[in-house]
Amino acid sequence: MKKYWLFLIIGVLFVFGGVFLYSRNSDNPIGSVNEKTLSRNDAIGIVNGLVQNAIKVYENPKSVFIVENSSEDDDFYTVNVDNYNSVLKSIFTDNGIKQLEKTEFDGKSFSTKEENVVYLLKDIPVNSSYIKSSINYDQVAIYEKKINCVVTFSSYEIDSQDVLNYYVITKNITVVKNEDSWLIENFDYVNN
Repeated sequence: MKKYWLFLIIGVLFVFGGVFLYSRNSDNPIGSVNEKTLSRNDAIGIVNGLVQNAIKVYENPKSVFIVENSSEDDDFYTVNVDNYNSVLKSIFTDNGIKQLEKTEFDGKSFSTKEENVVYLLKDIPVNSSYIKSSINYDQVAIYEKKINCVVTFSSYEIDSQDVLNYYVITKNITVVKNEDSWLIENFDYVNN
């Protein structure tokens, strides 16, 4: 009878140990087992803050970078490399930064690095401008160290013939937790 209880206790310990190890896997959605659950609203708040910062980087660089020697005639803002790197590392992961640095609008690179200077494109095309858009977040998938989400940008404009044009653009975004910070891992900004 003692062996029966011993095997039963060991079996129960294995089951609880398996459940614990399964819940610790970062690719599994956060469930009630984890004490640090992230609510949908919290996740949307994190993603929204990062999306707003990304919009500023692409569409209003002067609000996030220290711009040097830029005249109105130039197509690019000039930014010190150290300032550029520190700002981007507070918003993007290394993969997110690589994605940003490969971004082109109408054949022009958004970001061009030289030794101590970075040149940032001043004006991006209207079809890739989201600064005046309403933003909604759907299909939010929350994981222990990752949030996947669909971001919907919607805006309208009245053209010269008083015709109302309404635009809806959806983008996928992946945000990952890096130590204590949430950073953008994937966010393709260009609207083709």
